Amino acid sequence: MNGVVPGTALNLGSGVGVSFRDLATMACGLLGHPAGIACVAGKPQGVHHRVADTYMMRKLWQPKISLDEGIERTARYLRGLTKLRASV
Repeated sequence: MNGVVPGTALNLGSGVGVSFRDLATMACGLLGHPAGIACVAGKPQGVHHRVADTYMMRKLWQPKISLDEGIERTARYLRGLTKLRASV
């Protein structure tokens, strides 16, 4: 079949690295949020970016939209929920 054993954990992602700063900046821009992104002096910086190993995921599914488009669609969905709550 597809070689994926039931119960296997799959990483979701594009396989393309993105820094947490770039992801936050992208989300703020698409959501129209004015938040600034800053590192706190004296605090550990930790992991700067992640790249998902998508080998197993791609046996079952292939991403069809970009990260930008996914964030934009999520923003539209959340705006719709906000409008729905305001009308009730």
